[in-house]
Amino acid sequence: MAIELLHGIKDFLPDLTGQTVLLLGDISQGRETLLNQYIIDSLRNGDVVLIVSLTKSMQDIINEISQDTDAGMTINEAILNEKFYVIDAFSFRVGIEDEREEIPGVIHLEMPDDLTTLSIYINEVTKQHQNVRIIIQPFSLLVLYNKLHNILGFTQSLVARTRARNHSAILIVDEGVLTTYQYSAFKSIVDTILELKTIEDQGPPKFSLRIPFTRSGKTDLKWKEYARVI
Repeated sequence: MAIELLHGIKDFLPDLTGQTVLLLGDISQGRETLLNQYIIDSLRNGDVVLIVSLTKSMQDIINEISQDTDAGMTINEAILNEKFYVIDAFSFRVGIEDEREEIPGVIHLEMPDDLTTLSIYINEVTKQHQNVRIIIQPFSLLVLYNKLHNILGFTQSLVARTRARNHSAILIVDEGVLTTYQYSAFKSIVDTILELKTIEDQGPPKFSLRIPFTRSGKTDLKWKEYARVI
């Protein structure tokens, strides 16, 4: 199933500088396409991308993004120029062979409930570079692995550092994971909430999004199509 991206994240949120976005939605090819294009666009803009991955190794991420030849060249160039990092909180847990000697830019985190070490790793990269685009995927798995007060403290620190250093962060939350209380708690911390959904009423699925909350006050509750099957 091929996906055509109609609009990117920056079409809906043009200025992410200093912002932390909670992105909620179902797991879909539309969401993956949207995020992969955001990564490539950020790298081509000269930004640094830092992915915290809890479900994929760095090699898996590179392979998925690099299906297009031009995207692959962009990723390889970014790795060589130290502009693409992955904090891998997946490989150690599932016993995948250590990739540290093979791929520059990978940082291994043994357990996702070690928020102190994770915070230190993120801090090291964001102090070293300007214009860092942080993606935690899925952030919802961090929520499940940690006590609520710990993950809230971690998120508050991330938001504060992101704002102070003019970086940006996108926290990916799978649909149905957060309770109403947890949703309200994170809403009180982040700058924007972006919701995604897949519409399958008739014909091929359509992928839509909306902005139900932003501190700027520019909310938009109308669902807008961002990708479709071709």
